[in-house]
Amino acid sequence: MAGRVLDARVVLLLVLQFATGVIVSPVGTFLPVYLSDIGYQAVFIAGAFTLQRVMGLVSSLAGGTLSDLLDRKRTLLLGQAGYLAASLVFLARGPAAILPLWALYGVGMTLNSLGSQSY
Repeated sequence: MAGRVLDARVVLLLVLQFATGVIVSPVGTFLPVYLSDIGYQAVFIAGAFTLQRVMGLVSSLAGGTLSDLLDRKRTLLLGQAGYLAASLVFLARGPAAILPLWALYGVGMTLNSLGSQSY
């Protein structure tokens, strides 16, 4: 029984969750500072965070169905891929790049949450 708990797939899942958390956690904290430093006003920053939450809400409506169709593991991987791609927001300067990447963060957050609930 103890051998099954430390199965290679479980260890891989834990490492993947940890690595994603380490990469993604600072994004929400430092993005407002970054956007402020490159010249955006508080209204734009608040709007970007609102968009991220709305996209999370909208994607949660379809995310359950997607999770049932694709399997929880694939949904989890899609969510983590969305998280990682959204981390590119720190390389963006214009709103045409910042807003879609930050919206992708909301979708990734939802899919990651839905996929990881099965574990």
